[in-house]
This record gives sequence, C-alpha cells and structure tokens, in this order.
Amino acid sequence: MKIIRLIPVLCLVVLSACKDPMKNYYGDDKYKAPGNQSVMEALNSNPDYSTFAYLMEKTGLDQLFKDNVLMTIWVPLNEDMPADVLTLTEEEQVRMIRNHLSLGSMNTRSLDGQISTSGSNAKIVNMSGRHMPLTRTGGIYSIDGAPLLNTDIICSNGIIQEISEWFLPRTTLYEYVVNLGSDYSLFRDSLLARNVLTFDADSSKTEHVDSTGKPIWDSIFLLSNDVFDYADLNDITKTFTIFVPTNEAVSTMFRDMSNYLLAANYTITSKDTARWMDWLMRTAIQPAQREYVPDREWTNSLWTKSAWQNNNKDKHDSLFTWEDQATYTFRTNFQEVYDPTVKKYLNGWAYEWNKIRVPKTMYLAKVDFNPWRTRNAAGGMNVDINNLDWWGGQVATDAGSGPTTSPTNSVFIQFGRAGFASDGQEEAYYGYKSLKPVTVENEESGEDEEELVALNVMPGYYDIGIRLMNKTVNGLENETDSVTVYVNGSPIVVKNITTNRYNNDDRLIIEDFYISGQYEPVSIEIHLFPTTETDPTMYRAYRRLQVGKTRLIPSESELNYR
Repeated sequence: MKIIRLIPVLCLVVLSACKDPMKNYYGDDKYKAPGNQSVMEALNSNPDYSTFAYLMEKTGLDQLFKDNVLMTIWVPLNEDMPADVLTLTEEEQVRMIRNHLSLGSMNTRSLDGQISTSGSNAKIVNMSGRHMPLTRTGGIYSIDGAPLLNTDIICSNGIIQEISEWFLPRTTLYEYVVNLGSDYSLFRDSLLARNVLTFDADSSKTEHVDSTGKPIWDSIFLLSNDVFDYADLNDITKTFTIFVPTNEAVSTMFRDMSNYLLAANYTITSKDTARWMDWLMRTAIQPAQREYVPDREWTNSLWTKSAWQNNNKDKHDSLFTWEDQATYTFRTNFQEVYDPTVKKYLNGWAYEWNKIRVPKTMYLAKVDFNPWRTRNAAGGMNVDINNLDWWGGQVATDAGSGPTTSPTNSVFIQFGRAGFASDGQEEAYYGYKSLKPVTVENEESGEDEEELVALNVMPGYYDIGIRLMNKTVNGLENETDSVTVYVNGSPIVVKNITTNRYNNDDRLIIEDFYISGQYEPVSIEIHLFPTTETDPTMYRAYRRLQVGKTRLIPSESELNYR
C-alpha cells in the first residue's frame, strides 16, 4: 500500500504546462517579482501571503522549489482563509497545499491558450491530481469558480497567481479509492495497479533558463489507466457513481464463476480471471450520480465496444473479444448493496457493493451455423463429417441417399415412413452440430483451404432461430406442418412451417430457452413420425423439409444473471 499511496503524490500530472519561450517568460519587467525573487522569497516578502507561506514550510512542500522545476502557485490571501484551515490535520493540510500547486509555468497567456483550445472543457490540474475548471468572463480568470486577483507574478523558479479562495481538501472519488481500508484491498489494489506513469518527452523539451542563465527543463509525466481513460475519478468536471466491492464479495464472485465454468467442463485460465476483474472494474464505475433503488437497469455509456476496442486493439484484442456495452449493465435486482445510504464526494457518489453477479452473457456468444456448410464442403452426400452431421430412420433424398444440399443454401431432407418394423414404429430424424470454418494451409500445395471444425457453445439461456421450409417437390403434396426440434436433447415443438418459403430470415422458435449440457458443440435434431402406426404393413408417407441457418442469440433477460 505504501507504493500505491504515493501515486497521487508523485504521479498525477498537469497536461497544460506553459510552453512559452523564455524570452517571453522573462521579457517584461512588469511580470517579475521584486528583485526576481524565488517563489518562497516572494511569498515571505508579502504579508498577505504569510499564512500560506507558513503552511508551505510546515508541510515541507517548500522543498519542491529546491529542484530546477518551474511551478505555478495559486496563492490565497490571509483575509480569505476559512477559520478551520489551521485546525486541519497534517495530512489534510498537505492535500490542501497541493490543491494550490501545479507543475509548469502558467501565466495568463497560457490560460488564454487553454480556453481557446478547450473552450468550456478547459481545466487546470493541480498536484493533488484534481481537474479544476478554468473559465474567463469579462477578462476575469477563475479556477474552480475562484477568481484570480493579481496575476502573473513571475519568480525565478515559478509563477504566482493570486486567487480569491482557499482550496480546502475535498475528497475526490480517486482519493476515496486510494484511502480505502483493508476490507476493500482486492478492488482498490487491482484498480490502482492499472496506473501507468510515463515520461512525456515531447512536452518536456521546452527549455528555460533561470536568472543566472542556467538551463531548466520541465519534466512532464503522464498518468494513464485504461479505466481512468474513460472514467477519471479525479476529474471534478464530471460526476460518477462507484460501487466498491468488499473483499468477501470479490472472493465470492471468483468462487461462483469458477463453479459455473467447471460445471460446464470449461477450462479456466488466467485470461478468465482477468476477464472477471476487468468486468468488475468497468461495471463498478457508472456515469453520473445514481441512486441505488430496486428495479434499476443502468447501461454503462462510459465505454462502448468500438471506443474500447479501437483504443486497445493492439494489446487487448485476444482477451477482450466479448466486449459489449450491454455487458456492463448494472441491475440493482442482482448487484446487491446491503446499505443503500450513499457516500457523497467531490465528484460523485459511492456505495459498498456486497454481492456481485457476473452476467453469463460474458461467456454466451451469438452463434450462427448452417448444416448446408457441412454437406457442401463434403461434396453433398457424405454423413458423419467430423461427427457434425447424421440421420436416423427413413431419411432420404429423391435419389434414395441421405440428406443433400440445396440451391438455397440449406439441407433438403425427405423423411419416409414404411412399415418395416414389426411393431409399426420407426422414428426418422436429421441431426447436425454447431461448426465454424477455419482457414488452414495445405501442406502439399501451400495454399489456404477452408476446414470445418466443431464450435463449442456455453450452456445458458438463448433465443433460438432456425430457418425451416415445408418443401413441395415434383408437385407431390407435402404433409409437414410441424416438427419436433431437440436442442441438446431438450424438445421444442415447431408448428405451421411455411410452404415453399422461409417464413422469416430467421424463424424464431423460442425465446429464453435454456441450452443444457457442457461446453461443447450444440446438437440439433429435426424429428418427424414419432407416433405409433396401427397398420404395420406397407404404409408409407413422405415429409419434405429444408433446414437452413441456425442462430443462437444470448438472452438479454435476467435469467442469465442467475
């Protein structure tokens, strides 16, 4: 924790350091402090700044000016000091003084540049990492709503901007997270471990000289975090709601997800545990201030699939392929907060998160497959291709062999019923499994070829659609108007199959259907003639069917949260 607690002290950076040439910086006497003093000398020489100067020395932050680093000091006046400033704890006083310090030299020309570039989004970042809104109205500059009084007091190692308000220590959500106790360490440490501090070489090349002509370099460092890139908890120009899970809640989440995957015979890897924690981080932080009450569903707009993947495609494509905005929907009926009393901070609200339910949609992907691909790739007549295609009973084509491909990218099946069995019973069915095409290199020719392999499907709730057509052939009437479809052994009765055309592009069979089994290819069987015929002699009937694309879409209902 010691390292992590240093992050807001050492790493947070000002992105708006002044880049004026030194000839402009020192070019006008009216901008200089008397005798070209150092910052601390200028503070101590002005009685109106005495309390602030005293606190600079008391907290030890005056030592920052002993390095060759230019800084901007937003100096408040003694007369504006709130009564409780001197009663603040030592830690609070340190935080307050950091609120008044920014790296880099920012005179009014650079403030103008910020406003011209960013408009209403202009802001100043202080050494607490706080993003303070910058505005200009009628020629008056304001930082976080506090007008500047006396501007551009240039010193040998920085610039003083006199301001009308003391920036008391107000906790941002970032500071709240940093100071979370040990009961929340799993979330706290995992989130802060994503912090990356990098040296900004381009911004650090601005060369300055002090009053003796000695060169000074601005060393600018940037703090990045792939979560804070979308939800910067230090940015007070925005508001957020954060749900902070207890260690017990995180541990229970890991146990529940492990049991779910192991029950499906799914091999858990480090990518899976990283996936759970990434989901947790992105679900925990929600935009705006949100009141936790029952029956709420919040779609997180902070990061969308396109924004996240486009910005992280090089390093994260292999891991975050399931990325979808809906994945981060927070449903209060499932994500449990035992105490709905909100904790309010400078830029948002916080709750303790006690029970985490990861939606199974994280592992349920949309699946499209077509038995036509199997038969087309195999020449149209073979069966049991990679154990992906089969039939039973009297299933034939006009030529008397097994199911064949059709010009409409479907499999044509003719079911026959003959009284060959002594008990008059015979069941006819056609079956196929989920598959996907992969490109492989032919070892002899070296050319790429398409190969079909089994496609595993995670058990869960899906909306299922299969393209089915009641096919009339050679003018013969077809009596098929219903079939029984078995999905991994579970039956679904489908009635009123359309004659000679597909009813829809994807004929919906059923919604919120639970596909049982394990993490393996899903099995589809089309069954006809399941009943007993009373006449065991030469009874014969025909049913003709075309089976096209099959689509499994993970259900968006609450069932996949259970």
